[in-house]
Amino acid sequence: MDWNLAFLPFIPALPLAGGLLALLARNRAWAAGIVLASCLAGFGMALASGLDWHSHATNPELVDPVLGAGQPHFELGAVFGGGSTLRFSLGLDGLNAGLVLLTGLVGTLAVVASLPLKMDRANRYFGLLGILVGLTSLAFLAQDLLLFYVAFELTLIPLFLLVGNWGGPNRQAAALKMVIYTLSGGLLTLLGLLAVSAQSGLGMEFGWEALARKASTQLALLDAPGKIPHGLVFLLLCAGFVVKIPLVPFHSWQPLAYGEAPTPVTAFLSAVLAKLGLYGLLRVCFFLMPGTAAEVGIQILVPLAVVSIVYGAFCAFGAKDLKSLLAYGSISHLGLALLGMLSFNRVGLEGAILHMLAHGVITAGLLFSAGMIWEREGTLQFSGLGGLAAKHRYLAAFLVLFALASVGVPGLAQFAGEFLCLMGFLGSAEYGQGIPVAIGVLAGIFLGGWYTVTLLQRLLFGPLKVPGEHKALSGLGVADWLVLVPLALLTILLGVWPRPILKASRVETVYLERQVHRAETVSLASR
Repeated sequence: MDWNLAFLPFIPALPLAGGLLALLARNRAWAAGIVLASCLAGFGMALASGLDWHSHATNPELVDPVLGAGQPHFELGAVFGGGSTLRFSLGLDGLNAGLVLLTGLVGTLAVVASLPLKMDRANRYFGLLGILVGLTSLAFLAQDLLLFYVAFELTLIPLFLLVGNWGGPNRQAAALKMVIYTLSGGLLTLLGLLAVSAQSGLGMEFGWEALARKASTQLALLDAPGKIPHGLVFLLLCAGFVVKIPLVPFHSWQPLAYGEAPTPVTAFLSAVLAKLGLYGLLRVCFFLMPGTAAEVGIQILVPLAVVSIVYGAFCAFGAKDLKSLLAYGSISHLGLALLGMLSFNRVGLEGAILHMLAHGVITAGLLFSAGMIWEREGTLQFSGLGGLAAKHRYLAAFLVLFALASVGVPGLAQFAGEFLCLMGFLGSAEYGQGIPVAIGVLAGIFLGGWYTVTLLQRLLFGPLKVPGEHKALSGLGVADWLVLVPLALLTILLGVWPRPILKASRVETVYLERQVHRAETVSLASR
């Protein structure tokens, strides 16, 4: 496995290096080629490392009895005065392996989808896109919480510049609002991380494995009298992740950012960056504070998740353009993924991880399709679109596939994840809590099916409308096929064969389930 470890640092380093080189390139072709090659190479290394990790992670002889699939990490570190340690520690496990692959895939496809776009300063656009992909991969791979937080926050810089320079008419307002919301939440999360590290009894320790092992023996990292209350630390940790997802009522930056950002950037933002929020909740908040998560998290996060499911679906139903519909629909779908995580049992947790990956693939397909519609029709407003199936039959076929998958049609990617999330939560919830949650979730699913069918009727099978200034292109270009075909195949594959994803995360999900059960047992015994 030495070659596997050697590949890990190159997964984020290659897109980062390609992005930096593209900033220095003198023409568009060189910049695009460098970033595309570097992202593709990074994705290839992620795929090789992921396949090798999966073959060992599912071997019982190599399973860590405390933390799961305990594969060795690539690590460089330096110890400073006071015992604090700064580490560059990267690793793959059941929580991040699929998300690292999703980042590489969608990042590469975003570069490909950007090739036909006309823009000024294209070298800077492609350079920033490569840097964004690299920083996101680094955040998912990081096994040190300080490194994770730095990468998590640094993704804001290229994203801010991409939206603010190459977005729509309100791009600067959208970029500024996005940064204010996410940075404010991120600063609160930093306070929570400092509190956990300082009060863990391990010195200024940010290594995830060391802190998780401490939590496995102590259940709560903050036990001594006079220390910061567990609930407050947990809420501080959650703040940045809740905004990143986002959940209602911390979502108002998202529809504007989605609408104004270039469509390939919007696809990466929705398919990948939104998952950083859910991933952060799972790895940082739930694994390090399992007892507090089961107590405080359920009281606060479950209502937010249900409200997000219903509110997002209602707003999507009333949307006037395709990007707004997909933005609000994403809020609704990710609320259901969070609900699965809050079940704290194997069924719901595995369903949430599968749902995150499926949502990433499907929403990327929908948003890339939206970009192709805009290129051909010059608008995404429903009032200006209709009869697209008659003019763009192949694009319409892909759009139907992704739209049906988004509402959980059996046999397509999202069905298994949504089903497991709902069953996992209802199986763990008390009767009085489970009924209103089930009503809210079913209302959101019903509205999701309704607005999706309405969307297809409006766009594809309504009266034929003449495009504006843009020329209607009858077929799909090479870049379009390269983007849509892999996502369509994955949409079908994840629907008919989700077992590898579920099996890959089983050790970690069972571990968290046991930790929460232990915490609940101790809590009941102390009453």
